[in-house]
Amino acid sequence: MKLSSQLPTPAYPIDGRSFAQVFDAFSGGCPLPAQDAEAAHFAELDAWLSDDPVGYGHWIGGLAERQLRTQLSADCLRWLTAAFLSELRQANLGPFACGEALQICLADLALIEELDGAGLPLQDLRALREQLMPASADLVHRLLRNMAVRARVARFGPAATRAGTAVPLAGRVTLSPIDLGRHDPMRPVLIILTAGRGTRLRSTIPKGLIPVGGVPMIESVIRAAQAAGITQMVFVLKYRAEVQAEFLSRFGAVQIQQEAHGTGHSAMTALAALANQEGTVVLSYSDTPFLHAASFLRLLEPAPDAAEVLRLSTFMPADGNTGRIVRDAVGRVLRIEQPRLGQVADSTEGDGGLYAFRYGPALGALAKITNANARQEYQFTDLAGQLTADGFPVGATPGPREDFQGINVPADLILARFRAATGTQRDPDWRSSSSTTDALAFFATYGAPGTAPVSGLAAMIEKARSLVGPVLDLGSARG
Repeated sequence: MKLSSQLPTPAYPIDGRSFAQVFDAFSGGCPLPAQDAEAAHFAELDAWLSDDPVGYGHWIGGLAERQLRTQLSADCLRWLTAAFLSELRQANLGPFACGEALQICLADLALIEELDGAGLPLQDLRALREQLMPASADLVHRLLRNMAVRARVARFGPAATRAGTAVPLAGRVTLSPIDLGRHDPMRPVLIILTAGRGTRLRSTIPKGLIPVGGVPMIESVIRAAQAAGITQMVFVLKYRAEVQAEFLSRFGAVQIQQEAHGTGHSAMTALAALANQEGTVVLSYSDTPFLHAASFLRLLEPAPDAAEVLRLSTFMPADGNTGRIVRDAVGRVLRIEQPRLGQVADSTEGDGGLYAFRYGPALGALAKITNANARQEYQFTDLAGQLTADGFPVGATPGPREDFQGINVPADLILARFRAATGTQRDPDWRSSSSTTDALAFFATYGAPGTAPVSGLAAMIEKARSLVGPVLDLGSARG
């Protein structure tokens, strides 16, 4: 196997520095709260690798024995471990970056093994393996960038942005040719956005390709839409488009972005290619593997208000970083707010991430949204607020919360894989005896530092936490 021996040029200074030094330099002196779990995780890796790099390498090897099924994957991880530790000794990687990248590599190799039986072309699987080392190091760079954004938002509020001026989306769209094939503009069309990197998920594999229940998540969305009678599809790609395009072209047209500046920007590039579209446009993300035909059919029912341009899927109760639906005093939808961008809404109604809209008015409103947020990205969800400002009503269709489980962080993926493995429809109640039995067997596949046997669900969850990092929060919220 040929694996890249060159790490990417660092996007910021990391050579020979501790995590605290690197983050302080990168964040412009805006510290994260002392209790921030992600910062603590990096600091622990920093200390561990500084004190005992060989011991850390042996720990990764022990995890691999339990996580990986093939000799090819085991050999690949052994080579990657040696290469990363060599880079660490040469001070080209900070210890925290080396440690996090190795954990990402291990988790991704396990996912690649699953993809081997999920219909992904062999050359794409080969590319995922061969590019694992530089892609993993680059992902750690991006995790730190996102942490720096969080630090600025915490200090200066949601209006904090990087250098630059807010620009309407109409001025940022660069069109690429797209072959729609035998497209019928009178029939519904589904746009699936899968251009982003999914940094929070800690994987170098394009998010939509990550398998849940043995099927790539994006294929689950496709199957649900097809079962609802939607057969025309457009996929918007950028990140690792070369390992997505051939697979997705089996199902519809592929639009590859040269630049991607958020979900609104991706949606705009697809809409610009759908000239004269008269049928309903439906938009979904690639990371909602529990959608089914009814999820789409509810959204496609005739609107009670003929002037309605956009209809949202919603659920209750919302939690975590889920987008929140904001309504006025009489219940009309005003906008969607994003907690992860520092927007705090007094609402428990969540955004389901599935939308239906009329082409013309939506395209005009989307062109007006700006990137005036902490990440300087164009958010498709800002379309709701823009349409309201333009005088168009926005509707909402509630659905079961379990339909709309998005996969944004490792904890989400673990819950989704548990649901798929056990047939559980809702988030499991870890306190119930049946869930505990299933969960013990499920979490036993994850490893932890040390060799002493552990028992009990809490201990098993801690094992999983050691592999996927600090964003796993299954214990306190769910018993």
